[in-house]
Amino acid sequence: MIVDAASAKKAEDLVTLLRKSLGSFRVKRPDLQTIPTLLTHWVRSNEYPADFVIADSCQIKDLEEGGTISCKKHNLLCPEIQSLLEGPREISQLALAWQEQVSFQLNADLVVKSIRFLELIRDQANDLVTESAQDRFDADFVIMVAVLRELISSLLHHFAKPAEQASNDASSSAEAVNA
Repeated sequence: MIVDAASAKKAEDLVTLLRKSLGSFRVKRPDLQTIPTLLTHWVRSNEYPADFVIADSCQIKDLEEGGTISCKKHNLLCPEIQSLLEGPREISQLALAWQEQVSFQLNADLVVKSIRFLELIRDQANDLVTESAQDRFDADFVIMVAVLRELISSLLHHFAKPAEQASNDASSSAEAVNA
């Protein structure tokens, strides 16, 4: 289930309301790897999945003092930005592009913001011949949903814990509670 909400709290409020309304609603967030650690590694090492491109902005959080550095319209792989990542700092939000189809900001909670469809998708939509404004809307919507479905699948592939790791973490937590 995908929720378009300004915060994780509002999304959780919606899920709670659905549970109350339906009597039962089994849904849980995926077990995620530590996203800031992965994003920081991508930028520090310039090694990231081929379907993503690191764009030109990020937020860097200082883990000791709690401050935040915002970098906009910078090459994030340049030495100046790399030096900001030294010490106890990590990337808490990173601008990415995915498969030359969509650009977005990804934060530490796997929240996707500032989604923009890129030229490839806009051209694909413009190539469709439609008879009415409603047909145009429907065609654009189908294309957007298909792209977003693939993007979400890719994000989960790269950021969700592998099934065996997630079940091992759950077993460790249960053992700690029972101890």
